[in-house]
Amino acid sequence: MSILDVYNTFIQTMKYNLLTYIKDSQKRTKHGHRQWVCQCDCGSVHVTKAQSVISGATKSCGCLRGEKETGLSVRNLREYRIWIDMKTRCFNQNSRAFKYYGARGITVCDSWKKSFLTFFKEMGRCPEGLTLDRVDNDGNYEPSNCKWSTRYEQIHNRRKKLHVA
Repeated sequence: MSILDVYNTFIQTMKYNLLTYIKDSQKRTKHGHRQWVCQCDCGSVHVTKAQSVISGATKSCGCLRGEKETGLSVRNLREYRIWIDMKTRCFNQNSRAFKYYGARGITVCDSWKKSFLTFFKEMGRCPEGLTLDRVDNDGNYEPSNCKWSTRYEQIHNRRKKLHVA
C-alpha cells in the first residue's frame, strides 16, 4: 500500500461539520486549489475547496444558509418543517395546538430552539412514515425525550383523558 493509498483511506473516513469526504474531484480551482466531492448530512453531494472544508469555512452544502447550489433549500427538508411545527406548538400563542403544548408549559431545549442544525444533527433524518414524538408526554422537546415514532405509537403516548358521566 502506497503512502497515497494510506492518505486516501484516512481522508475517506473524515467528516467535517455536516460534510463527509467522498473523493478528490481531480479538479482544481482557478488558483490551483484542490476540490473535494463531499456528501452533506442533508443528502446532497457538493464539490468544494478541500481547504475550506478542512478549515471549517465550509460547513455544509449550503443548506445551513438556507440555499444549496441546486436551488433547493433546507426549508424543503421534511425535518425542517417538523422543527418549525415543534417550535410553533410551543411558542406561538396563535397556533391551534398551543393550548396542548406551550400553554401546558411544554417547551423546546435552548439548543434546538436556536438551531435547526443542532436539531437535525441530534435527531437525524426522519424515517418514512414516522413523526416526532416525546417519550414523556409531559416532558419538553429535547434529545433525551424525543424519538421518531409511528402514528400508532403516538396514540398510545397521549395524556389520559378523564371521562365524566
